[in-house]
Amino acid sequence: MLELVTDFVRNGGTYMVLTAKEGLDSSHINQVQRTMLSSVTVPNLLQLDVREVDFAVSLQYEITGKRMLSQCLKQEKIGMAELYSLLLQVVTALDDSKRYLLSPDKYIMNVDHIFVEDVLAFGILHFVYVPVLDPLAEEPLTKMLLSLITGMMTSVTVIEGGGIQRLLRFCSDEMFSLAEMKRMLLDLLVDDQPASSATSGTGAQVTKMPKFQSPSHSPVIVKEYLPMQMAEPGIADTPRSFAFGYDQPVKAPETAGGGNEEETIQRSSKRTYILLGVLLVIAVIWKFAYLDHPAMITLIISFAMTVILAIIALLLLRGKLHFPGDSKQAEIPSYFEAFGGKRGESHTNDWGWQEESMKSIPEDFADNRERRSSALPKLESRSLKAEQAVNTALAPQTQTVLLGRHAAPGTGHSMLAAATFVLERITSDRTPPEFIPLKAGSFVIGRSGEMAQYVDGTAGVSRAHVEVMVRSGECSLKDLGSRNGTRLCGEMMSPYKEYALNPDDDFMIAEGTYILRKSS
Repeated sequence: MLELVTDFVRNGGTYMVLTAKEGLDSSHINQVQRTMLSSVTVPNLLQLDVREVDFAVSLQYEITGKRMLSQCLKQEKIGMAELYSLLLQVVTALDDSKRYLLSPDKYIMNVDHIFVEDVLAFGILHFVYVPVLDPLAEEPLTKMLLSLITGMMTSVTVIEGGGIQRLLRFCSDEMFSLAEMKRMLLDLLVDDQPASSATSGTGAQVTKMPKFQSPSHSPVIVKEYLPMQMAEPGIADTPRSFAFGYDQPVKAPETAGGGNEEETIQRSSKRTYILLGVLLVIAVIWKFAYLDHPAMITLIISFAMTVILAIIALLLLRGKLHFPGDSKQAEIPSYFEAFGGKRGESHTNDWGWQEESMKSIPEDFADNRERRSSALPKLESRSLKAEQAVNTALAPQTQTVLLGRHAAPGTGHSMLAAATFVLERITSDRTPPEFIPLKAGSFVIGRSGEMAQYVDGTAGVSRAHVEVMVRSGECSLKDLGSRNGTRLCGEMMSPYKEYALNPDDDFMIAEGTYILRKSS
């Protein structure tokens, strides 16, 4: 059994490098699978490049633009439907491996070797396949799937239904098969649709259900959430759009191909009539002008009339010439004429209609108008509150925040005294340096307050940028797949790789420089 060692490098992109602890040479590689992976693009597999230097083989997988699944599970939350969709991608990739002469037990199925493209809820998973002859792990595939499912469950907001229990029991069953598990996940996704369409506990309504792609592509679930508290009584079934508290009815979309198809049929029939009419007139001219009286003058007249009629037909087909009374504008009454008004009248009341026209409006429409008019003050106050919230959000705020520091006076000094290490943050402007205490364990620096212990709002900082790990009096630094990268002592770091961080070492994130200090 091979014991693999994982490393990360930057070389015109980001790569994950796998080598064997006891050494890996060409005799360990399955040449058939290596040829297959190099000649065929297998869906959901990371691109593999086999490097051989001095008879030592290394496997390099390009992960540029992708994020490690373990970091995504820490940073993002998903629902049950998204979990089933991600697991369906896993099972589909394993089940389709036999089409490409690959073996399911040569996949590395753990959260540190699966990478995500796009956000986790709608992302596409990419897997690592190791084309070697020796087995990779002593554990069977079912146990690897069990550990993967339990690891992904940590990112689920609310676990509902018995789907997870069914999957866990099936992975422990002796009759386990990938095809049957794939069908089970599809059934769970279908059964989850009615529950997802109902209003959830957070007051959100799902109006679009999951859609699946072909088996060669990963399924993606798309949902649209509409706030329910904005609906007015009596008209809750009408689709709405919201802008700063104003709720306006949205016209329901027409059936696909409805009006456009009818217009196309009318236009094609009109063209047919024009062509038939012109051909008939030309035939009549040639019959009575030339065939009945053959002469040079009648030939010229017939030819000239044919050319003129052909030009008229061409102008009619291109829409540059219209028949008299063909304009639709004269046939369609204006909006105000439909309610009894006249063209050119001045409309000065609230709704732009004459008071006389209001007599012809149905009572239910007038009641609806009064209800909406009474709701306008509430909508205006709601709009003012929304505008105040926007102004507050746009107001200048502090770019860096140390979460949990808002306590009684003097607690900051006690935290510094209790910490073994301290980070000194220096910016390009002339603001005084900031000292950040570090305690044993993980300490994440990033832009998101939900993921990071220290919030750095500077432009160019990712939501979870770097992780400082303090253990046994030592520190290490890891870039968490940030978009703009991190420089340690002037050198660009490889993502997901741990680097030793010694006292007085500095690392740079965007415009901020952090220096590790030993607490005295």
